Amino acid sequence: KTSTVSSVAKSMSLVPSMARPLSFKLAAQPSSFSSFAPTAFKRLDSQFSTSTLTDEDFKPVFEDIEQRLKDNRVNLFMKGTPKAPQCGYSKMASQLISVYDVPFEGHNVLENPALWEGIKRYSKWPTIPQLYVDGELVGGTDIIAAMHTA
Repeated sequence: KTSTVSSVAKSMSLVPSMARPLSFKLAAQPSSFSSFAPTAFKRLDSQFSTSTLTDEDFKPVFEDIEQRLKDNRVNLFMKGTPKAPQCGYSKMASQLISVYDVPFEGHNVLENPALWEGIKRYSKWPTIPQLYVDGELVGGTDIIAAMHTA
């Protein structure tokens, strides 16, 4: 079983291409979730899908997310990093939080498809970025912007 987990973990290095969202490209081995490897992620063909996975399959990811939420009071799950955001919404969310000099931890979902899919399943919220404060989902860029202008 360990060798299967290792081989599947290596296949987890697929990241959606920013230029062509429906295609995939090989990326560097992710730094986290190395032990998370649902069987469905083995498929590297054009039918790559997480739709057949259950929340039970994502249990290791959910545990990792919960630990991240415990480790930091303010968390932003985003595309890219606070210093190098990779989408406009993540950039705006990061900038709006920074206006208030609130320390926060940015978690780059582009590093690992398990984190990208896992945070959406964990929150039952389909979009990125996602802001959490004290372990609770606040919302995305639209909510952060509304709070900023209120």
